[in-house]
Amino acid sequence: DLTAIARYLKSLPAVDPNDQPHQYDEKAAKALWNGDDSQRGAAVYIDNCAACHRTDGHGYTRVFPALAGNPVLQSEDPTSLIHIVLKGGTLPATHTAPSTFT
Repeated sequence: DLTAIARYLKSLPAVDPNDQPHQYDEKAAKALWNGDDSQRGAAVYIDNCAACHRTDGHGYTRVFPALAGNPVLQSEDPTSLIHIVLKGGTLPATHTAPSTFT
């Protein structure tokens, strides 16, 4: 079933045929790593996001998702992102990973 879903989603055309895949740009990450929070939103990111999603936006595999190139952040509809920011998210505990992260 998952393979069929993936094939179907890959068969859908792009909303904008001129859209290009995300290209990671490390300029912001380097600035944050060097303590430069002068850009708009940088201090807010450092204070509220970087601890879990890292200054490079790559997150931590299987714990905190990457923000760099994340489709939720690039969506035209910000509803999901707003919900996550306001309510947060919790990684559920499983039998093999009993700790939860919020």
